[in-house]
Amino acid sequence: MPDHNDRDDVSRRGRAANVAGGLSRQSGSAPLDRPTQDRLGFALRSLYDGLMDEPVPDRLTDLIRRLDGGKGH
Repeated sequence: MPDHNDRDDVSRRGRAANVAGGLSRQSGSAPLDRPTQDRLGFALRSLYDGLMDEPVPDRLTDLIRRLDGGKGH
């Protein structure tokens, strides 16, 4: 019979999986209908479209330049 600590471990793993994987659907649940998928897609595009206009931070371009330099380029 599992003790209290085993149940806590299982509960923590379940919460961690939900955080890491985003929202998860219950097995056997109905898929999202098309209008809901469309609304979600529109909302996500609205959120992330602005990111494409943001400049790339100097730290990141420097890191990429150093990584590329290590490959013989």
